[in-house]
Amino acid sequence: MGYGLTWLAARGLDRTAVHHALQLRPSGAREEIAEAEYDGAQLPTGWYLVVAQSDALYGEGGEIGRQLSRGGEVVCCLVEEHVMVSAASCWRDGRMVWRVLHDPEKGLDHLSLEGDLPAGAAAMVTEAQAEAKANTELDHVFDTPCHIAKLVTGYRHDEDIAGAGPDPYEVLEEM
Repeated sequence: MGYGLTWLAARGLDRTAVHHALQLRPSGAREEIAEAEYDGAQLPTGWYLVVAQSDALYGEGGEIGRQLSRGGEVVCCLVEEHVMVSAASCWRDGRMVWRVLHDPEKGLDHLSLEGDLPAGAAAMVTEAQAEAKANTELDHVFDTPCHIAKLVTGYRHDEDIAGAGPDPYEVLEEM
C-alpha cells in the first residue's frame, strides 16, 4: 500500500497557535500510530508535530511552512510512496532556509537542493547519490528528504517516537 502523507513540525510556536493557523482542534482521542486524518504530538526534541494523511500540510513547495513559521521555525515533509516522490523544507520567520525534493520522473538519482542544508545533510546526499549510481534499478534517493527532516526534528513518519509513551498522537479535527 505505502505511505501517502505530509507532516510538519514547529519549534518556537505554541501548539495552540499551530492548531489555529491550520484550522484544527484537539479531539481528546489518542492513537499509538498516526492514522487519523490529522494527528498532533509533542516530540521529545521540543518540536510540535502535526501529521496529515494527505498532502494538506505541504502545499506548493512547502509554502504552508512560510506562513506558519512567522515567529518560529517549521519543517515540512511530503512522503508519497505511490509515486515515490518525497520532499522536505525548512522555514524560519517566513523565509525558506532549505528545501530538498526527489522526483523519480526526473531520474532515480534526482535530488533538487535549495538553500543552506543542515549540518550532516551533505553526507546523506552524497551517500544516497553514490548508492543510486552503483545500483540504477532501485530508488536509493527517495528517503533522503525524510532523513534530512529527521536530522533536524528527530521525527520520521515510519518510526516510533522514542520516549513518547504508548499513545503519543492526539487526534485533531478540522474546525
